[in-house]
Amino acid sequence: DNRFFNLPFTRIDQKTISLTGNLGLVYNANEKLRLSSNFASGFRAPNFDDGAKIFESSTALRRLVVPNPDIKPEYTYNGDLQLQYKSQSIKIELTGFYTLFRNAIVMAPLQLNGQDSLLYNGILAQVIANQNARSAFIRGVSYKSVLELSSRVSWESAVSFTYGRFKAADGSEKPLDHIPPLYGRSALLYNKGPWQGEFF
Repeated sequence: DNRFFNLPFTRIDQKTISLTGNLGLVYNANEKLRLSSNFASGFRAPNFDDGAKIFESSTALRRLVVPNPDIKPEYTYNGDLQLQYKSQSIKIELTGFYTLFRNAIVMAPLQLNGQDSLLYNGILAQVIANQNARSAFIRGVSYKSVLELSSRVSWESAVSFTYGRFKAADGSEKPLDHIPPLYGRSALLYNKGPWQGEFF
């Protein structure tokens, strides 16, 4: 229905198929040390919001998100490696991970009817849309430990770092959306009978 906003198309069709799978390996070196790895492929078809939404961004730089009938599914190829160490008083987990995207769905500038900006509600806004990037990746590392300081007190810590980029049309690398910053949590726990306490 183009009565509200004139688009150069009136129909969006999606028909997608994907074969995915995963393979995991575990090596128990001894009672304390364990090494595991996982390899997997993933698939995400564009949903209705990815392909058909129209809205004006509320940022200082006005941007108008428009539908993209040419959007295709994105595929991922994932791998991770985890090292676990466990004794009576300490447990440590260290994990590295990497994801490679093909046809990653990202928000990027677009020309609509030959224009990169349009008047929308009386304001000039840059035209953007969900599009398929040439390639993208996410990589990171996470750490978790539990240290039993005594029969009543333990110390738990966890930290995670994630980094993601996609290759733009001009060949430059741009940040991927929804990538959290470095974050973590550390806590002292006390447990005696019916009483439990935590400081983090």
